[in-house]
Amino acid sequence: MGLLRNQENVTSYDVQLYLKKQEGLIYKMQFVVTQKMKDAVLDKHLETIKVITKSFIDNASEDFNVCSPYAPFLAWASQFIIYSRHAQQLEKVQSQVKSLEKEL
Repeated sequence: MGLLRNQENVTSYDVQLYLKKQEGLIYKMQFVVTQKMKDAVLDKHLETIKVITKSFIDNASEDFNVCSPYAPFLAWASQFIIYSRHAQQLEKVQSQVKSLEKEL
């Protein structure tokens, strides 16, 4: 939910609000602007994902039974971070190209 809200931290209410109705979650996932994601937000959530991944994918983990049903959220978040970084880099390159074109 932190990624969707572009915030490093969220409350349990934030999570409840987005998961209460599937439509709200889908809407937010479709319209989040990756180019405007804050670096600190992406960095924090990537670090969190690194720490908690084992609980979602390793059946030897004591939290696996609780966490594994939510593994798709973790996978989405990981890919969203990668996509956001690429989108931001693309926007920078396009801006540099436009700047160079003006100089010519």
